[in-house]
Amino acid sequence: MTFLNPTYLWGLLALVVPVAIHLWSKKEGKTIKIGSIQLLTESNPKQASSIQINELLLLFLRLLLITLLVFILAAPQWNRQAEEQSVVYLVEPALLKNTGIRSMVDSLPEERTHLLQADFPVRERDQSLQNKAAIPNYWQLAEQMEQLPADSIVVFTRGLLQGVNGKPPEIYKKINWIVLNPETVINQLVLANQQGDSIQLISVNSDSEQLSFNKKKIGLKRGKINIKRDSISLDRNGKTKTFPLEIQDTLRVKIAVNDTMLSEQRYIEASLRALSTFIAQPLKITEFADTIPFNTKTDLLIWLKNKPISGFSGRILTYKSDIFAIKLIKPTINPQVFNLTRSLNSENTVSENLPEQLLEILNLHPDLEQQLVAYDARSISKNELQTLPAKGKNIKNYARSIDLSPWFWLALLLLLITERITAFYRKQ
Repeated sequence: MTFLNPTYLWGLLALVVPVAIHLWSKKEGKTIKIGSIQLLTESNPKQASSIQINELLLLFLRLLLITLLVFILAAPQWNRQAEEQSVVYLVEPALLKNTGIRSMVDSLPEERTHLLQADFPVRERDQSLQNKAAIPNYWQLAEQMEQLPADSIVVFTRGLLQGVNGKPPEIYKKINWIVLNPETVINQLVLANQQGDSIQLISVNSDSEQLSFNKKKIGLKRGKINIKRDSISLDRNGKTKTFPLEIQDTLRVKIAVNDTMLSEQRYIEASLRALSTFIAQPLKITEFADTIPFNTKTDLLIWLKNKPISGFSGRILTYKSDIFAIKLIKPTINPQVFNLTRSLNSENTVSENLPEQLLEILNLHPDLEQQLVAYDARSISKNELQTLPAKGKNIKNYARSIDLSPWFWLALLLLLITERITAFYRKQ
């Protein structure tokens, strides 16, 4: 038996209290002088002995009550040894969509084959899996593998780059990662962008080694735009499919500066014009004084003044020096507000790629990043998936803990009833 909160065991020191009370109450009999013993009767020695035994029983019951209460506070657990297996197989659920891999997994011992997900449920051959394409957190699950009753663990996984976060954990178990990434090549059209009388198609291409975008222009007549003008139907591989459509509008930027920030204004405007040329989108930069114009649409407000800004809910770029910032533009707690962290010059504008950072905060395609996660097929090798060996002695612990607190509460209740009955009998 073990305890989750062993600090509470110091409460056993309270056992000295009832013992001290018992010893303190044992006083010597008083001597009373009387004139005659004619009317006195001899006491029953058995009754005196019964009273003494009753007091000792009460003392024992009260000691036991305190002990049980302390044990309950310490959260008693019973460790039951689990059956150890030499090898356990873990399979990433998404791999089971591949017929060849599923046939290979079916040949493994069913009782030792688990799914690579939380709690590692046993994989059943006829089981219908939900959310097969979910990307597991490999290293977080590797830490949980320490509790599996096995000396060796074989993991069949896609080894996706998105499933690796943070640094590799230190564990004792021997994990053999086997990356089974079938030749997955993704070429998916994710967005259509209307530019005048043409349509720009943006596709994402991804395989185990790279993730990239392709842009292609087609004539407006090759697609059919719906009435709301938010989607377009195109013929793709002999099938008509519908894709989201964006109407490319002029990029509107408003800027307000102090005389001391004129240099920053020039570099920002030059970067925005270079960005406009790169993305083939018209740009309109408007300079204003102190009053923010609300009557026109504004994609980005650049506020390079000393006084605070208020009354604008769109995206804002302000100047706030930060010598510890890694990038020129730093996000803040407010997702709509960004800080320019350093003064600009020709060197850092080019070396730190200011136009690219401005493109990030403009967020021209907000839904595109979510789609990238779904189509990112980049993977890493098994060597990059390896965990770090833990230092110190490897203590195997395949035990399953059972909470004994409910049983201790029941015993405490029964003892309390017994103690009250015994105390009542003593008074009689």
